[in-house]
Amino acid sequence: PLLARIVEEPTAVVSPEITTIDLNTFQFHKPVASARAHNRGNFDWSLTFGWEAIPDYENAKRKDETYPVK
Repeated sequence: PLLARIVEEPTAVVSPEITTIDLNTFQFHKPVASARAHNRGNFDWSLTFGWEAIPDYENAKRKDETYPVK
């Protein structure tokens, strides 16, 4: 599925669901399979990684869970 997205749009940046590891306990957290839980990663101008909620207007463009998030 990731390669198919690149074939469709060669300039796309594709990434699977990103799992997280707790900074203090190293506990592994699986991705949550819920449309309400989707976030996208971003970098600010100081190149610090963070998460942001996907805007409702972007979620509305998706026909189902398999469609990409922009």
